[in-house]
Amino acid sequence: MIFARYEGLCSVCHSALTEGEIASLRCFRKNAPLCTRHADSIIREFADFFRKAVGEPRSIQLFWARRIFDGESFAAVAPTGIGKTSFGILMALFLA
Repeated sequence: MIFARYEGLCSVCHSALTEGEIASLRCFRKNAPLCTRHADSIIREFADFFRKAVGEPRSIQLFWARRIFDGESFAAVAPTGIGKTSFGILMALFLA
């Protein structure tokens, strides 16, 4: 398995964001939450919707979903092929 590291994308300390931090929703450097905990039911519902449409969502896509459901404004910045466009289209369909 290849683990991703997203340089400069930690919303707390603005350094690299790791898969472990995304999974735990915590910045390990500052031991602070990356975003507030939105109701897990809406995240599960979105993940199920995503799975039915295109397959298993990446952890970064679920992290972006949490930020959207928490009402945060952010830019989804990631390398080509991570799934930004798929995420945006599916989120728009889910919210419609």
